[in-house]
Amino acid sequence: MPEPIGQAAPAEVAAFRRRNRLFALLTTVVLAGLALVIAVLFAALALRDPASRLEIAERLAVTWAPALFYLWALWGLRAVFAALAASGPSFRGGVLAGPLDRTGWALALGSGFTLLVSPVVLGMVERPHAMSAFAAVDVPAATLGVVGLALIALSRVLRRAAELEAEATDLKTVLGDFI
Repeated sequence: MPEPIGQAAPAEVAAFRRRNRLFALLTTVVLAGLALVIAVLFAALALRDPASRLEIAERLAVTWAPALFYLWALWGLRAVFAALAASGPSFRGGVLAGPLDRTGWALALGSGFTLLVSPVVLGMVERPHAMSAFAAVDVPAATLGVVGLALIALSRVLRRAAELEAEATDLKTVLGDFI
């Protein structure tokens, strides 16, 4: 007998959940690896002579500030994968909307910081009153910013889809009781 329209076979749902658990685990491993690299770099910085340590710390703070947003985006993606692993391919409750929205904002803000704030601050540190840092275009950061905006839009669509799914379920229940 064929499956009802819009419902996946239990084996497909189980495979979907397993795959997303794996993706959540891999994202956690990436986050842990990045945290380890950052810790090693800061430990190496601590071993430098005090005169150069401050200059390097300032440059690292400005250069790596966008990384905080991108780490937040990775954390959001881990939450997306965890939600998909828990709920399966369903819109119920809008479980994806929140993590996707946060991931989108993190990417958009990280991109904005990379494209706008970092060049200005680095330009002022290296060459006061010079705006030549804007001559270089960071295409990956711009792309991540636009992908972030797309995720924000998609999260709103998924939130609305969850509302419509709940409304359809309620109507189906009322109609079932009526007939």
